[in-house]
Amino acid sequence: MRIRISDLDEENIKGVTVDSLQDLHGHAHKTATRGDLDREQVEQLHSLCAAEMKRRQVDHDCPLEFPFPRGLYLAPPHGQLIYDGRKTAIARPYPDRNVEGEFVILSGEFAYGVAQIGCGEKVTLDQFDEQFEAHRCRSTERMEWWPDVKSLWVYSIESFDPYIAPRLLTFSPGSMIVDHVQFVESEKQHSRDRCMACKEAPKVDVQWADGRGRAWFCTKCFRDWAKKEKRDIIKTWWVPNGQTALCKTEFPFIHTAILAL
Repeated sequence: MRIRISDLDEENIKGVTVDSLQDLHGHAHKTATRGDLDREQVEQLHSLCAAEMKRRQVDHDCPLEFPFPRGLYLAPPHGQLIYDGRKTAIARPYPDRNVEGEFVILSGEFAYGVAQIGCGEKVTLDQFDEQFEAHRCRSTERMEWWPDVKSLWVYSIESFDPYIAPRLLTFSPGSMIVDHVQFVESEKQHSRDRCMACKEAPKVDVQWADGRGRAWFCTKCFRDWAKKEKRDIIKTWWVPNGQTALCKTEFPFIHTAILAL
């Protein structure tokens, strides 16, 4: 009698052959890539196999790996705010342990980098408004998203490792937690050999947000980008021959000169 993977438990797994057990244990993550099971079910399957192999005294030194990272979707512009270094916490209307841990930050059509999100703290509405600089959730957004709440939970972003440039997603997230984040691996991604806002060769390589943000633009697009809002620019480099990889000389005040044009 065949048993479906999703129906395995501590009792019926005892009828699985050693070869099948080893295969399930070592490749449990493959079921996640096919979408047969969600991440929690894959972890449960892996744990069941490991426990059964230990009971049978079978070697099971094979760590569980997920080829696709989990994603946390935030309404625009909150992903960009994290990328810019201006948002250091996320808000939820109730205690939600699902948002704790490591996630790729998603917003709109893009992924911005990998964040480690810590435990939540319950706050009053007054405290929430006082912590605006951390969560960057405006009162209008709070009233639209959670009109009836009397308190909120704030989860700090303990660390954030930004991508060199935001990465284009292959899908439009339909929920806050995304089990399988996949990126477009093509010319549609931002290239270091052309402006991030147009197809011209880049002229300026810029670092901002305490060094956590990095971008490159032609002169016109850089001026438009920098003037749009305060960017907290840290360093700028002049790009030789339109190739950011060749940037060697730092020009601390080049952005001031360009903005003055």
